[in-house]
Amino acid sequence: MSNLTGTYVCKELGAELKITEANNSNGNGKGVLSLGKMSSGVSIHYHFKNSTGPETTLVITGINDDPNLYVGAAGFLPNNSNVTEITLAGGWATINEAIGFSSKFKRA
Repeated sequence: MSNLTGTYVCKELGAELKITEANNSNGNGKGVLSLGKMSSGVSIHYHFKNSTGPETTLVITGINDDPNLYVGAAGFLPNNSNVTEITLAGGWATINEAIGFSSKFKRA
């Protein structure tokens, strides 16, 4: 099990990232990203600096076709052995609006 799995909250955005799966051998994971009333299942891909870390970068993508809701974000964490927060920047798009965000998500 990866140290990345868990729930991360950003109170200032009213957002939550729940990472339910993270496989350190291939850098793939899954979870749910919620922001206000919007929520999407997401795929996660991450990579450790020099294949071991501790610094780690990640990308998150999610697609819901009904209703039309798409999310993409990129970020980093400074220490993959003691994950206390993840910094993310990204955006949501629906059929009639786009919302950008950038903040720290702290482990709940």
